This record gives sequence, structure tokens and C-alpha cells, in this order.
Amino acid sequence: MGDNITISQSPDAANLIIYPLTDSDISMLSYGASGHYNCLDEIWHSPNENTDYVYNPDESVVSDWYTCTDHTTETGTINYVRGIARSTSIVESQKSTGSFYILINDGSTADKSSNLAPVTVGYKKYYNTWATKPSGGAWTWADIDNILLGLQISSPSHIGDTGATTQLNPSANGDTNEWSTNGGAAWTCVDPDGAGTYIYTSTDEEYDLFQIDDNTLNFGTVNSIKIKGYVHDQANGPQYNFRFLLKINGTVYESTDLQTPAGLGWEWFDYTWTINPDSSASFTWDDIDDLQIGIRLKESAVAVRCSELYAEVNYDYIESPEIRTTQEYAVVNYTPTTSYVSLSMPDQLSVNHSRGVGRFNFPDGDYEIIDTGRSGKALNISGVETSGTVTDMQNMKNMIHYGNKITISGLPDTNLNTDYLIRGFTWNDMSYNDAVTDRTYRYSLQLEEV
Repeated sequence: MGDNITISQSPDAANLIIYPLTDSDISMLSYGASGHYNCLDEIWHSPNENTDYVYNPDESVVSDWYTCTDHTTETGTINYVRGIARSTSIVESQKSTGSFYILINDGSTADKSSNLAPVTVGYKKYYNTWATKPSGGAWTWADIDNILLGLQISSPSHIGDTGATTQLNPSANGDTNEWSTNGGAAWTCVDPDGAGTYIYTSTDEEYDLFQIDDNTLNFGTVNSIKIKGYVHDQANGPQYNFRFLLKINGTVYESTDLQTPAGLGWEWFDYTWTINPDSSASFTWDDIDDLQIGIRLKESAVAVRCSELYAEVNYDYIESPEIRTTQEYAVVNYTPTTSYVSLSMPDQLSVNHSRGVGRFNFPDGDYEIIDTGRSGKALNISGVETSGTVTDMQNMKNMIHYGNKITISGLPDTNLNTDYLIRGFTWNDMSYNDAVTDRTYRYSLQLEEV
């Protein structure tokens, strides 16, 4: 029989989280914080999403690299490193031909995940797991301290909505205003506010021009511009010719002839230009912002009226969804090193293998004793320690913290050398003279067999 017993414990796998610490090599854009790494370094369970982030708004391939925090006291076998990014696409999902890679470098070799595109709308986690390091072989703690994390993203443009339309209303009088009004500025009489106001004329070739709202889109391809007007005349029967107008770069361009209604009712009329008549090319958004719209009477008539006039732009909504990332970090999964504590052979040992016993009473007054099973298999040991006490005490506290079973070996009764859970542990200083340097402690350990 030896002079000591050995207590060992193999903890369950644990996780170390490492976060971006500084910018290493960056080419993406950032929002909300100084330094790209500061946009990504929130604690894993507390993302701030759109408060700060890095992003790529177009199809160019861009990447960021970040240094990361080191490990501290962790030891053991590293099982894997998992890179995680919390990202979203804005407005619409990223095109499947785009790219979204999580990058990693172990200090000597870089690697990237498979393409995780398309990133969808709404923040969620994207990740990749490296069981071995990019340079080959098992991960070491030195590799962890040298890790760089990164992202590589591109967002190709694609059609989000074909044939979308936006309405641009009169916003001010244009360069010419010859028609009369029934109240207020001419442009307010034809903006589509349902107020019942209008402009009118009976004179051949008189016309009005109006500035229109600037568009707020500035993306996509303009297919056409349509002028729409709500028109009638006061003659019950005769019809009169009129035209819609575009003024571009100082030149007024006219539609074909349109005719007022045959009766006294109001009707909608429209005319579409698919090509800019000034450039003989497709319209651009700048063209739309610079033009004026209008209406011209083409013959003398009983009063012709117009109560609404506006432009409708037809376009294909082409976009590169903005890809945002608000968090990036790595999970280092490892199995801590098996820990050992050597204690002096206990001088006190007790075992309690008590069983649960119950009594069942029958209605006729008889009863039966029943065994409900073993209530516990407890082992209590106590002994005296005179060397290495502080280290042993700390190691025992660590074992209690992990909560896993322990294994005892070295007890004289080999039946007791088995697995237990720690139910209690104390150390008592038995050195009554404070001047004593080699102090004596009594340990007491309460265990329950697994």
C-alpha cells in the first residue's frame, strides 16, 4: 500500500471565444465605430446589429483581416476552431453568384470557408469549422495566439423588380405657363391632390410646362417615361387636339395628337417615350431630374381643361444588396488537460451504503416492509497534509468547479477505488503556532459513488 491516494478528473470539452483586436488589412467599408474591428467585437451573446458593422455594397470582391485576442490560462487538446460571422443582406437576398467567405490564418497559412452565399435578409450566423489548422496538423495554443480572422464578400447586382414604376408630380411652374387657372399657381392646379382645381385655354398653340419632383431612386435602368393627364372640354360633341410635352436641354418635344372626350366627361390620357428624344438613347435618372413636362392645345377650341398632370417612370430595379456583418469571432473548442491531486493516505474513512426502507399499511391493519433501493453510497475520507497544500487545495477547488466525476485510486480497499461525485470538501489549518512555516492541514472529502 502506498502513502498517498490519487484523485483525477477529466473535464468536459470547453469553449474559448476569441474576438477581433486590431485591424490588420482592411478594404471593406465600416459604419458606426472607429476601426473595423470595433464594429465586430461585441460579446457573442450580445450583438448590436445595425449600431455598427462592416459592409460591402457592390460586386467588387473585398476582404478584411483582423488580429484576435490571445488565450490566457487554457490548456488541453484543441478539438477545432470555428469562425462565426453574424451578417445580413439589405432589402433583398444576396445573389447566389456572390461570395461570402469566412477567412482564417494560423500565423503562417491562410484558408477560407466554402462559399456561404447567398446571405439572406435578417441577421443570422454563418460559420465554418476547421478541425485542423490551415498549415496542416493539430491546432496548438501558439496557433491560437497567432490567428487572424477575416471576411471576403462580393454582392453582384441583379434585377430586383422588373417594370417597377415611380410617380413624379409637378413641384413648380416650368419655363412657360400660358394657360389660365381657376385658382392658385398653375402647378398646384394640376398636381394630383384631388382638390378640383385645373388649368384651361381656348387658344391654339398655348402651352404650360411644369417642373417635377426629383426621383429618390437613382438605381436601376429606366425603360420609359409616361405623361398622364386628366382632361376634358366644355363642348358637348366636338373633340379638340392637344399634345403632351417634354422639355429637355432647352428643346420642347411633343407627343402625337390626342383628342379630348366626345362628351362633357373627364378622361385619362397618356403618352409614353421609350427613348430620350434629345439624345436618341435610353433615359437616365439624371435626364428625368432635368426635364419638364407639359400640355399644349393644338387648335382653337371651346375651353379645354386639365386637372391632373404627372410623369410615371418605368424602370427595372437593379441593385447590389448591401452585405453587412456586425459580429465576427472564433470559438476554440478544447478538452482541458486531465488534472491530478495527490493526497496523503486518509487516517479516517467511513462508508455509508444505506438503503431506503418503507412501510406499506393495508386497510385490514396488516402491513408490509418494502425496500425502495439504495439511498446512497457515500464515502467520507479525512487525512493530514503537510506539503503542497495550497496547490492541492486549488486543484480540488477546480475539480469542484468543473463538476465532473472524479476517480480515486490508491485506497487500501480496492472496491473503493472507483468514480465519485464531490459532495463536500474542507481544509482546516492544524498549525496552532502562526510562526510555523511547514503548516499542517486536515482535509475532509465527502463523496458519492457514481
